[in-house]
Amino acid sequence: MLIIVFLTCFFPLTLTKPINEVRIKNITPGANVNEDVKCYFSQVRKTSHETVERSEKSIVSTRCSGKVEKLEKYSTLPVGPEVKGEHPLSVIMCRGAGMCDLNFLDPLVMDKWKTIGICEHHVAELLTQWNTSPTLRDWHIYRVNTESYGRVEACSMPDSIGTKHENGRPIGRFHLSVKAADTLIKQDHTLVHPGIPLCRSHETYISDLMSKPGPPPTKKSRASSETDSCSSEDPPYASSEESCTQKKKKRCLNLFTSLLSLLVKRKYAL
Repeated sequence: MLIIVFLTCFFPLTLTKPINEVRIKNITPGANVNEDVKCYFSQVRKTSHETVERSEKSIVSTRCSGKVEKLEKYSTLPVGPEVKGEHPLSVIMCRGAGMCDLNFLDPLVMDKWKTIGICEHHVAELLTQWNTSPTLRDWHIYRVNTESYGRVEACSMPDSIGTKHENGRPIGRFHLSVKAADTLIKQDHTLVHPGIPLCRSHETYISDLMSKPGPPPTKKSRASSETDSCSSEDPPYASSEESCTQKKKKRCLNLFTSLLSLLVKRKYAL
């Protein structure tokens, strides 16, 4: 019985593997990384709403490199034209963790998240070089060849959402907003990066989806994303995965200890 409990509770926790990783040119993995402050994206970050496996264009690496700084340092960075008007930190947290409902103009939200660490690699991957670096552009966006315009951006919506492109991906003429990405993760339960190009069909799909009533908001502090899968009292550094895993370990340890104690008592009672 004890062996079964041990294997059931603890063995699966040792088999988790990081998702696909990418390297960014001119940033050496591990260079100048501050060991005292961990990059928030050094592990996979998800919310309770995200239950569908990420498409290849929405995968976030867990490779860290360059200096690790506090998130607030990047609060005034310019954003690309594909996310024009969006707050840079909202773009980072939406693309990186699926937390697409964080309003960083709210002081409470900023106060909670401003001190988490982020390395240079993830600033580039999630914001500054998201679609400009040759390495990252094709990582996030589909492109097609055309006779008139050469190689251009194509609709990059995952095949599992809306109308599937049976005859090849058409040219992207619209871009996904952070608000639209929030709707997708809460209603279709999949992470899609804001800024991806959309065809007219998928732009219409998104508009229709956003016009429908979404799930009721949870009663949580404005300083936390509504999508946190664990308590809103969890420290900012503890992701929903991390804190839940710790709780599972604790429960398993308590169960293991209780069974061991019970067996010892029975042994001495005989």
